[in-house]
Amino acid sequence: MNIKIPIILSVLLLVVGILMGKWFGLHSFDHFDTVLHFIGGFLIAWLALSILGKKINSYSKAGAIILVIILVLTVGIVWEIAEHISGRYGQEYFPLIYGYFHGGDPKDTMIDLVADSVGGLLFIIAWMIIKKPKFNN
Repeated sequence: MNIKIPIILSVLLLVVGILMGKWFGLHSFDHFDTVLHFIGGFLIAWLALSILGKKINSYSKAGAIILVIILVLTVGIVWEIAEHISGRYGQEYFPLIYGYFHGGDPKDTMIDLVADSVGGLLFIIAWMIIKKPKFNN
């Protein structure tokens, strides 16, 4: 798979999600952030499979799914930690960043991580249906 496409789409998602969300008040819509996390999980799964390439075939089907979801969740957790740090210290130390990037409460974090996972799972399942890879069993 071509690695450039998921990278470009991920950067576009960040620009749309952070900048456009702030400028046009899109974060005031209840599920805007959840949709961004879902799409982000989808794109991170795509990126992970693009990087892994044929190495993914050395896993079992379940192992491949678990690996991709772990990678998606790792990115999601790092993102949530960065949001928490920005929310806690951003106004004082990083006021420019805080206006665009800060986290919510624990419930919001859990919803975001579930959305990341569902997006990633949807991508890998669709990929398996379309590509029909030969996994080790």
